[in-house]
Amino acid sequence: MKKLYFAVLSVFLISGGCDTQKYLGYNYEAESYVEIASFYGRVSNSFTGEYVPFATIRIEEQGARADERGNYRFNYRLSNDARLGKEVELVISAPNYFPHLEKKSVFPGTFELNVSLGYAAPIIESTGCYDMTFCQAIVFDYQGVEDIDTVSAHFQYIGANNTVTYEFDAGLKRLRTVSPNRAHYQAAVEPVSPQYGTLNRWYTVTARDKSGYSHSLQHKNDEKNPDPLLFPIDSLSATH
Repeated sequence: MKKLYFAVLSVFLISGGCDTQKYLGYNYEAESYVEIASFYGRVSNSFTGEYVPFATIRIEEQGARADERGNYRFNYRLSNDARLGKEVELVISAPNYFPHLEKKSVFPGTFELNVSLGYAAPIIESTGCYDMTFCQAIVFDYQGVEDIDTVSAHFQYIGANNTVTYEFDAGLKRLRTVSPNRAHYQAAVEPVSPQYGTLNRWYTVTARDKSGYSHSLQHKNDEKNPDPLLFPIDSLSATH
């Protein structure tokens, strides 16, 4: 009797007399059907108009990366929430830029989306260490000079065996504001220390803003072509 029942059921299913998706609980159509929203465009600097290389474009756990010219293409597979019309968050970001955050409803199709990102970090335009004593820097910030929190220079002393004997950070003081977005910074250092030796001609200047964005610039005061003054010296006592 059991064999007869199984045979009848098999014929019933094969002949189409039963909704197999309903009774077997498997939706073959849903598995093969994926809804795609394809985004393409360019990421640029909102201040200069120049492209932003290698920006990241992301929705939920899916993402893509722009090329070296800021161009991108991102194929987003709609999640269950997106299919139901719920808004999802689109995030476009790049190092030292404010991220672009946008909540939107997404539908299948192809969409052009060009985005401009605001540059966030300070920019060290130039630096020099005149006479290995006066470390100077000119710093620019799109958000304004008052957004710059600290400017410092990392130095090393070199001993008799050409080894590092001491390292320190010299805080550069803002001497004057040249424009709302640009200022001069300076610190005085000792070129020779009786205890530690001679100041290394390589040093690194770092400017950091109040939001934590920063820019670092490594520089060498070449002995054969020494640094000139970037601006008039202000009388400062040496940091070390």
